[in-house]
Amino acid sequence: ELIDKTIRYFKAHVLMDIATTFHKAGRRPDDAVFHLGFGNKHTDGEAYSAAGLHPNNIFIIDPYSEIRVYGHAAHGLGAGGGDDGWLA
Repeated sequence: ELIDKTIRYFKAHVLMDIATTFHKAGRRPDDAVFHLGFGNKHTDGEAYSAAGLHPNNIFIIDPYSEIRVYGHAAHGLGAGGGDDGWLA
């Protein structure tokens, strides 16, 4: 995964395996295992989303140590006033 730059697929697969383990242990399938996800790269958001988290429950810590909501895109609200697609 690291060589192919597909780490997000690996992370998503691991998260889904963890959820499957909880469900096999008796957790109801409609009862979410993960409620929030935090990461520092956009690909972390992609991995959490692929594992079933709602994009509004995924948070990315940007290079300026600001926490951004992965599921919200807004123009001009990024660090330094740039158009980075994040909502502060």
